[in-house]
Amino acid sequence: MARPDPDIVNSLHRPGNKITGGKVMNGETKRVANRAAQALRLAAAHKLAGLIYTMLTEGDEYTDQGRDYFGERYRERVVRVLSLRAERLGLILVAIPQSEQVQNGQSTTCGENPERHLRAQRMRSLADSTE
Repeated sequence: MARPDPDIVNSLHRPGNKITGGKVMNGETKRVANRAAQALRLAAAHKLAGLIYTMLTEGDEYTDQGRDYFGERYRERVVRVLSLRAERLGLILVAIPQSEQVQNGQSTTCGENPERHLRAQRMRSLADSTE
């Protein structure tokens, strides 16, 4: 009995292969319907690979940055984007101290929509200027 061709045997284990008559007809991988999910999986795998590499090469232990760390980074990013947008519109974004925000009844959480507050402030300043 003849031994099977190793290329054909190996191709059986790859996704998306159609073999007919001993020939590989299709060697490309299947497309995923949801490309966003595929990109997220790849990003998570890349992040994990980087963490593992750092742990192995530098001997560091993994330390979880925590929810507050990422919340603060998100807040800084939103403030930076809003200040650039305000600058393009010829406005100045002024930070209000937290104590004043609490007295005025404004929330300071990162989950709310800061653009809505900027629009409301702009509308108030327009209304004040027309009076």
